[in-house]
Amino acid sequence: MSTAIHTPRARPLAIRSGGPLRLIEAAIRREWVRTAIWVLVAGLLALATAGAVPQTFGNPTARRTVVQLVTATPSLLAIRGVPDGTSEGALAFFEVFTYLAIVAGLMSVFLVIRLTRGDEDTGRAELLLAAPVHRRSPLVVGLIVAAAANLILGALVAGGFALGGLPLVGSLLSGAAAAAVGSAYAGVAALAAQIAPSARAANGVAVGVLAGTWALRAIGDAVGTRSADGLRTTSAWPSWLSPIGWGQHVAPFTRASGWPIVLCVAFAVVCAAAACGCRLGATSAQACCENGLVRALDAFARRSRWPGGCTASPCSPGRSGRPCSACSRGASAERPYRRSRAPHPSLGSSLPSCREGRARSSTSSSQRCSASVRCSAPPPASVR
Repeated sequence: MSTAIHTPRARPLAIRSGGPLRLIEAAIRREWVRTAIWVLVAGLLALATAGAVPQTFGNPTARRTVVQLVTATPSLLAIRGVPDGTSEGALAFFEVFTYLAIVAGLMSVFLVIRLTRGDEDTGRAELLLAAPVHRRSPLVVGLIVAAAANLILGALVAGGFALGGLPLVGSLLSGAAAAAVGSAYAGVAALAAQIAPSARAANGVAVGVLAGTWALRAIGDAVGTRSADGLRTTSAWPSWLSPIGWGQHVAPFTRASGWPIVLCVAFAVVCAAAACGCRLGATSAQACCENGLVRALDAFARRSRWPGGCTASPCSPGRSGRPCSACSRGASAERPYRRSRAPHPSLGSSLPSCREGRARSSTSSSQRCSASVRCSAPPPASVR
């Protein structure tokens, strides 16, 4: 009597290891070193600025003089942003926030695109989607990891300001503003990853958007309206077209306005929703564009007789109905030549053998084309 051995069926990785949480854990394990560098740079930058301002401009008169000089110089307004008051916290926020926003934006852009379009280029996304997971899982995981990275960056920025001796409430609002700006650019990167043909192109689009919005903020601040006492500058309307401009209008150590943070978060949510919605459409459009480009290049290669293209226009298949190996799609140009049927014994060596066909694989495309036709041709009717 034989007993059947029951072998437990292996479950897919996504189900066996906890589903989406396992995907997030794998993404964090891959990206934590690079993300930690970005986050630490932002935190140290905030700490150094918060500690340097009281030592350099400890006198209120010196701070007032510096602010009046800045508001009277459009180039400084374009580079640094607009000042809002003469307190130590206001001056520190004015000096460093633009750089913190750029660091958060670049970190979010590169992180999201590596986890979405970068994985598609390397083939990692196909392995992931082979498991029972949703097709939007890579995009959602990238956005979640980017949001977590921005929260950590905001916490370190707030901690750096607080450790530098600045007020706690203003420090927390500064960290929240930096995190909100980074989240906004994470949404931009997610949308760019769905419409760009490659990770490099997606990085270029997202970084271009970041640079363009920085330029809008710079123009709006440079042409802003200066107050009568010279201690404040009201930005012009181009500054309100930039997430960096939204973040600087929080003014955490003077007016402490929180609605620009809400505006950044809403913009990030809208971009993420648009990226999730256009994923299928973008994939189909990209496939159509790539197939059309392949067909156009193939036709041009046939006309211009490029190496690898068939010299016949159009390629005429052999009597067996098969096209030549140089014109067939896929990897057929690299396959060894095959006979469609065995030659008649009375022909002897009149037809080239398969070994001869393989030896001719290094010749020109026209010779390979003719060899393929001869190999696939049936024996003459007189021999039959």
